[in-house]
This record gives sequence, C-alpha cells and structure tokens, in this order.
Amino acid sequence: MRLSTERWPRSSAKCAFFVDDRPAITLRADQTGHTVRALFGLSDDVQLFRDYLSPLDEPIAPDVIVHFAAGPVFYSRKAEKPDTEKETQIIVNGQPKSVRGETISYAQVVRLAFDPVDPKAIYTVTYKRGDDRKPQGSMVEGDVVKIKCGEIFNVADSSKS
Repeated sequence: MRLSTERWPRSSAKCAFFVDDRPAITLRADQTGHTVRALFGLSDDVQLFRDYLSPLDEPIAPDVIVHFAAGPVFYSRKAEKPDTEKETQIIVNGQPKSVRGETISYAQVVRLAFDPVDPKAIYTVTYKRGDDRKPQGSMVEGDVVKIKCGEIFNVADSSKS
C-alpha cells in the first residue's frame, strides 16, 4: 500500500517543535523566538536555546527567526540575573556580609560596619584581597571600589582616641 502525498499539500505539513522534550505541533515551519515561547507557554525570565548538543549553544532572542529545517529541538533555562543582582560575599570587621552589585562605596562599607552611623565620627576604611587591579588600599568619603568575593574590609572610628 502506498500513501499519496497529494492529499497533504506541502504548505500544510505539520511540524513538531520540541522544548525540553515536550512536543508542540504547528503548521508554520518558520517561527520566531517569541512564537516558540508562546507555543510552549515560556515566561519572559526563561532563555530559549536551539539544542545542537554543544556547549556553544546561544540563547535565541524573541525576534530571531528559527527555521524548522535547521533543527526543531530546543531547551530552556532560567535566565541568569544581571551582575547587579548577584550577591558577593565580603568580610567587614571580621563579619561576613552579602552585598549586591560589582562595586561598593565608602558609605556602604561604613554602614555595614556601624549601623547606625555617627554623622560626627571620622571613619578609616582599609581593604585587602580585592580586585586584581587594586587588591589592597584605603577608602575615603566618595570612593567606590570594585569588590571581589572574600574581600576583607576593616572600618575603624578614628575620631575616638
């Protein structure tokens, strides 16, 4: 028995796209990152990748056209938080502290050491084990330094004798 393809015109061939091993059937062979997300109900905080079985898989932007012929298999991953939202562990006066972002200001370090901060006090801030460009040093009012996990800050109230 031979199946005739005349009954199924090429324009209406079904295409099965897969994301995370779940199929979705569609008649459109060309999709966009956005329409593939919609087919699978993926939220905006999820990144979509074409699965080439390679460590070099790149995320697919919503406006990028994905052709069925290039491979219908995809996977999703929660999008990583931007660096400004990542927490870095530092040590302030011997106490571990978590801070958000890639930098810290003199005022932020003083608040981590002394809360509440005495507005009449003069604080001395030193640091070590910092960023490779300047691994140690001191800070004064208005300074901002790039931070590194495990960096050590020492803050002293130098207005007291």
